[in-house]
Amino acid sequence: VEPPQQIYGYVRYTDLAAPPVLVLLNFSATAVEAAVETPPEFPDLFQAATLRDLLTDEVLTIQTASPVRISLPPLGARILV
Repeated sequence: VEPPQQIYGYVRYTDLAAPPVLVLLNFSATAVEAAVETPPEFPDLFQAATLRDLLTDEVLTIQTASPVRISLPPLGARILV
């Protein structure tokens, strides 16, 4: 995840049969755009053109080419499926 000094991200999963969850945390006091590379262990993570934020129920339209760009609010988080 870029920029590394402001954003922390990881993929959370229970098993390979359940869809993984992408967690992004913004430690900056300003809104940022995260550039997320597709993890090799989860090649299908960004196959859909949309992701749903479980915290806000917002649906995000994404470009499926890596790196995927995702906006984050100041001092905010997204939990995406």
